[in-house]
Amino acid sequence: MNKQQLRTTLSSDEVAGRIIRDVATLEWELDLMLTRYFTAQERFDEFREIILNRFSFQQKIDIFEKMGFPAPMKSQPNAVKSLNKFKKLRNILAHNAFIADKELESIYSDNEIMAILSDYPKSYLKEFRANKARINRLMYSWIVRMTKNKS
Repeated sequence: MNKQQLRTTLSSDEVAGRIIRDVATLEWELDLMLTRYFTAQERFDEFREIILNRFSFQQKIDIFEKMGFPAPMKSQPNAVKSLNKFKKLRNILAHNAFIADKELESIYSDNEIMAILSDYPKSYLKEFRANKARINRLMYSWIVRMTKNKS
Protein backbone atom coordinates (compact mmCIF):
# COMPACT_ATOMS: atom_id res chain seq x y z
CA MET A 1 0.00 0.00 0.00
CA ASN A 2 1.45 3.36 -0.98
CA LYS A 3 0.90 6.61 0.93
CA GLN A 4 -1.97 7.78 -1.25
CA GLN A 5 -3.79 4.45 -0.87
CA LEU A 6 -3.21 4.65 2.89
CA ARG A 7 -4.62 8.19 3.02
CA THR A 8 -7.66 7.11 1.00
CA THR A 9 -8.26 4.06 3.19
CA LEU A 10 -7.95 5.95 6.48
CA SER A 11 -10.02 8.88 5.20
CA SER A 12 -12.99 6.61 4.71
CA ASP A 13 -15.59 7.20 7.42
CA GLU A 14 -16.37 3.49 7.34
CA VAL A 15 -12.75 2.48 7.97
CA ALA A 16 -12.11 5.17 10.59
CA GLY A 17 -15.36 4.34 12.37
CA ARG A 18 -14.61 0.64 12.36
CA ILE A 19 -11.11 1.12 13.78
CA ILE A 20 -12.33 3.50 16.49
CA ARG A 21 -15.15 1.12 17.44
CA ASP A 22 -12.89 -1.93 17.40
CA VAL A 23 -10.31 -0.24 19.62
CA ALA A 24 -13.12 0.67 22.03
CA THR A 25 -13.96 -3.05 22.06
CA LEU A 26 -10.34 -3.92 22.86
CA GLU A 27 -10.35 -1.36 25.68
CA TRP A 28 -13.55 -2.90 27.04
CA GLU A 29 -11.93 -6.36 26.92
CA LEU A 30 -8.92 -4.92 28.75
CA ASP A 31 -11.27 -3.41 31.35
CA LEU A 32 -12.77 -6.86 31.91
CA MET A 33 -9.30 -8.36 32.32
CA LEU A 34 -8.24 -5.69 34.82
CA THR A 35 -11.49 -6.01 36.74
CA ARG A 36 -11.20 -9.80 36.93
CA TYR A 37 -7.60 -9.52 38.04
CA PHE A 38 -8.04 -6.89 40.75
CA THR A 39 -11.48 -7.49 42.24
CA ALA A 40 -14.02 -10.05 43.31
CA GLN A 41 -17.09 -10.68 41.19
CA GLU A 42 -19.43 -8.92 43.63
CA ARG A 43 -17.47 -5.63 43.24
CA PHE A 44 -17.09 -5.92 39.49
CA ASP A 45 -19.31 -2.99 38.46
CA GLU A 46 -18.10 -0.68 41.22
CA PHE A 47 -14.45 -1.28 40.31
CA ARG A 48 -15.10 -0.43 36.67
CA GLU A 49 -17.18 2.65 37.48
CA ILE A 50 -15.12 4.06 40.35
CA ILE A 51 -11.57 3.04 39.40
CA LEU A 52 -11.14 2.07 35.75
CA ASN A 53 -13.16 4.94 34.30
CA ARG A 54 -10.56 7.33 35.75
CA PHE A 55 -7.68 5.75 33.81
CA SER A 56 -6.66 6.52 30.25
CA PHE A 57 -6.30 3.69 27.77
CA GLN A 58 -2.51 4.04 28.03
CA GLN A 59 -2.62 3.80 31.83
CA LYS A 60 -4.67 0.61 31.54
CA ILE A 61 -2.15 -0.85 29.07
CA ASP A 62 0.70 0.06 31.44
CA ILE A 63 -1.03 -1.72 34.33
CA PHE A 64 -1.78 -4.74 32.15
CA GLU A 65 1.89 -4.93 31.14
CA LYS A 66 2.94 -5.19 34.80
CA MET A 67 0.40 -7.82 35.84
CA GLY A 68 1.64 -11.25 36.85
CA PHE A 69 -0.01 -14.36 35.50
CA PRO A 70 0.20 -18.00 36.67
CA ALA A 71 2.99 -18.71 34.19
CA PRO A 72 4.87 -16.50 31.76
CA MET A 73 2.73 -16.26 28.66
CA LYS A 74 3.64 -14.84 25.25
CA SER A 75 0.10 -13.54 25.01
CA GLN A 76 0.76 -10.75 27.48
CA PRO A 77 3.69 -8.93 25.79
CA ASN A 78 2.13 -9.58 22.38
CA ALA A 79 -1.19 -8.11 23.56
CA VAL A 80 0.54 -5.06 25.04
CA LYS A 81 2.45 -4.46 21.81
CA SER A 82 -0.69 -4.85 19.72
CA LEU A 83 -2.81 -2.66 22.02
CA ASN A 84 -0.26 0.13 21.67
CA LYS A 85 -0.38 -0.15 17.86
CA PHE A 86 -4.18 0.00 17.83
CA LYS A 87 -4.16 2.89 20.32
CA LYS A 88 -1.79 4.95 18.15
CA LEU A 89 -3.91 4.35 15.07
CA ARG A 90 -7.15 5.11 16.91
CA ASN A 91 -5.74 8.34 18.36
CA ILE A 92 -4.70 9.62 14.95
CA LEU A 93 -8.12 8.83 13.48
CA ALA A 94 -10.16 10.07 16.43
CA HIS A 95 -8.33 13.35 16.97
CA ASN A 96 -7.92 14.57 13.40
CA ALA A 97 -10.63 15.69 10.99
CA PHE A 98 -8.40 14.63 8.11
CA ILE A 99 -5.11 12.76 7.82
CA ALA A 100 -2.42 15.42 7.55
CA ASP A 101 0.98 14.65 6.03
CA LYS A 102 2.61 14.41 9.47
CA GLU A 103 0.13 11.79 10.72
CA LEU A 104 0.25 9.93 7.43
CA GLU A 105 4.04 9.76 7.61
CA SER A 106 3.86 8.61 11.25
CA ILE A 107 1.63 5.69 10.25
CA TYR A 108 3.44 4.92 7.00
CA SER A 109 6.85 4.79 8.67
CA ASP A 110 5.60 2.45 11.42
CA ASN A 111 6.15 -1.04 10.01
CA GLU A 112 4.01 -2.69 12.67
CA ILE A 113 0.99 -0.50 11.98
CA MET A 114 1.50 -0.89 8.25
CA ALA A 115 1.48 -4.66 8.72
CA ILE A 116 -2.01 -4.28 10.19
CA LEU A 117 -3.19 -2.03 7.34
CA SER A 118 -1.25 -3.47 4.39
CA ASP A 119 -4.08 -5.67 3.17
CA TYR A 120 -7.03 -3.91 4.82
CA PRO A 121 -9.46 -5.32 5.91
CA LYS A 122 -7.97 -8.83 5.93
CA SER A 123 -4.70 -8.01 7.72
CA TYR A 124 -6.48 -5.65 10.10
CA LEU A 125 -9.14 -8.17 11.10
CA LYS A 126 -6.52 -10.87 11.61
CA GLU A 127 -4.60 -8.72 14.14
CA PHE A 128 -7.78 -7.44 15.81
CA ARG A 129 -9.11 -10.97 16.34
CA ALA A 130 -5.71 -12.23 17.48
CA ASN A 131 -5.52 -9.51 20.11
CA LYS A 132 -9.00 -10.26 21.42
CA ALA A 133 -7.96 -13.91 21.68
CA ARG A 134 -4.76 -12.98 23.55
CA ILE A 135 -6.66 -10.96 26.14
CA ASN A 136 -9.30 -13.68 26.52
CA ARG A 137 -6.62 -16.36 26.91
CA LEU A 138 -4.96 -14.35 29.68
CA MET A 139 -8.29 -13.70 31.38
CA TYR A 140 -9.18 -17.38 31.22
CA SER A 141 -5.79 -18.36 32.71
CA TRP A 142 -6.43 -15.96 35.57
CA ILE A 143 -9.98 -17.26 36.17
CA VAL A 144 -8.75 -20.87 36.16
CA ARG A 145 -6.03 -19.96 38.69
CA MET A 146 -8.51 -18.22 40.97
CA THR A 147 -10.91 -21.16 40.77
CA LYS A 148 -8.11 -23.59 41.71
CA ASN A 149 -7.06 -21.37 44.62
CA LYS A 150 -10.59 -21.41 46.04
CA SER A 151 -10.70 -25.22 45.94
